[in-house]
Amino acid sequence: MNNPLISVLVPCYNVSPWLHRCLDSILAQTYTNWEAILVNDGSKDNTADILEEYAKIDSRFKVIHQENRGHSGARNTGIKHLSGEWMTWIDADDAVTPDYLADYVKSAMMQHTDAIPCDLVIAKNLCVYESGEQCVIGELDDAVYDVKDFVPHVLPKAIYGGAMFLVQTQLVKENNLQLDESVVYAEDYLFLQEAILRARRIHTIAKSGYIYYIRSSNSSAHNSKGTIQQETALFRHRISLNREMQQRYPHSAKLLASELTNTLNRVFNALYYTPGIGCKQWQETLEALNITPKDIHSSQLLKRIQYKMLFHKHYRLLQLCYQLEQIKMQAKQRLAQWLKRG
Repeated sequence: MNNPLISVLVPCYNVSPWLHRCLDSILAQTYTNWEAILVNDGSKDNTADILEEYAKIDSRFKVIHQENRGHSGARNTGIKHLSGEWMTWIDADDAVTPDYLADYVKSAMMQHTDAIPCDLVIAKNLCVYESGEQCVIGELDDAVYDVKDFVPHVLPKAIYGGAMFLVQTQLVKENNLQLDESVVYAEDYLFLQEAILRARRIHTIAKSGYIYYIRSSNSSAHNSKGTIQQETALFRHRISLNREMQQRYPHSAKLLASELTNTLNRVFNALYYTPGIGCKQWQETLEALNITPKDIHSSQLLKRIQYKMLFHKHYRLLQLCYQLEQIKMQAKQRLAQWLKRG
């Protein structure tokens, strides 16, 4: 089908200041065969009123109200109610260019044949900062890949760079793809990684049509230190996906292990910055993750030393080593600030 219905999921929670911009950008699409599933996730502001307003303007907007379940819960609700042959999502504080869906559909239909099925299209993001500065996330070309070629050559440039996607609904339904509601950030990255794992052919687009507005609030939230529970939930999900990918594509094992290292470091951060956490909590938390030497890899000497301590269960030494590393980093930052002032 050359004119497939596209389902656009829009999770909404207290987004009234930016919601008009998002929904207007959907209305402005040059590709018109779409439905927008607008999930009001228990908003306390007038988000619900704005959503109902747009539903009256255009019947392609479908509104669902629910009690707050978080970003992942809202997206999971949207997945349950979609009708399209393909699906994507847009955050309610972001927007898309007029040809966003048209470019996706053109790419999907160009490659989607019975002989060579393409069930996932991935594109770049355009980041816009409050200052007006812009940058493109992802180093993608217009190309088609088998998954075995995509994982080692393109994966770091795609999902690790925050790319957006259009995925065939059949792939989502057949594999029961959902977002892990215990993960409070990077949940879209995990969903995309799982979609890549289940896909047959992947098409990448060089053009960036998704506009990711970075405000000081969401930027700090993305880069902040999560709780121990949040960081370990993310790590468990990632290590499970990575192990399956390593089994299928052993030639990419080192790459996947290197990327997982960043998530493990966030667990270390959470343990270090949580008040009152001692060696016993470090031990209990890290042992529960069941990490093996094959799971993580780093070229940095200090990190390799820390991981040896982890695998040999020298938790007190690991804790002290990480504390010294953080003290050194903080001292460097203070020195740089002092030199800048001087």
